[in-house]
Amino acid sequence: MTEDSDILEDREESYFVSMTDLMIGMVFIFVIILMSFALSLKEAERSNRQTVEQVANVDIARGDMLERLRLYLIQRGVAVEVAWEHGVLRLPEEVLFGSGRAELSPEGLANLAALANGLRAVLPCYAGLAWQPETCGQTYGGRLEAVLIEGHTDSDPVSPAAWFRSNLGLSAFRAINTLDRIIAVEPVLAQLANDRGEPIFGVGGYGETRRRVMDERTDADKRANRRIDLRFLMATPRPAELDRVERQITPR
Repeated sequence: MTEDSDILEDREESYFVSMTDLMIGMVFIFVIILMSFALSLKEAERSNRQTVEQVANVDIARGDMLERLRLYLIQRGVAVEVAWEHGVLRLPEEVLFGSGRAELSPEGLANLAALANGLRAVLPCYAGLAWQPETCGQTYGGRLEAVLIEGHTDSDPVSPAAWFRSNLGLSAFRAINTLDRIIAVEPVLAQLANDRGEPIFGVGGYGETRRRVMDERTDADKRANRRIDLRFLMATPRPAELDRVERQITPR
């Protein structure tokens, strides 16, 4: 009887020892998983913080670029406005075109020559090119994705004698003529590209669909809507982890 009791006690002791080892092993695994999760979370927080800082730098870079262009043009007597939150440099119609016309006025030709000179001095600091002006200085790491030249009109219909059929056509041809003049004055601007090697300049016509003053009650309201906007789009910062994954899945 005593021998059987000893055997039973040994088995129970062995069972409890095995359970204890198993529990210790499970706790050890749990600790490892928890540590791995904590490290991953910390790395994600660091990456997110870095991305937020990059986005802030992009906004600073665009604001700096617009301010450089604004000062350049004002010093040369060209009236411009800046919509900072939208990244837009705005040229009123009267500094470029006659009423209802897509051909640049003599004053418009001179003003766009000044704009082209300013763009040549500033944009290479933010876009891909083999050279950069010595005036670049600090650019905060921001990179240009595109510059869209947008034509806008008021809601008055175009003249029946006009060769374009609508305000949409008028605004589009104004944008095209604006870009053509800029490139004619500074051909090197046509070489500017984003970081994927794509040309940065493009054009668009919106007619009266994007009026600044929707209820046009006065001539001043209509003048505010007739304009050329240069919209500067910056490249969006990408988390380093996303770039790594894309490199892995992209066929070579």
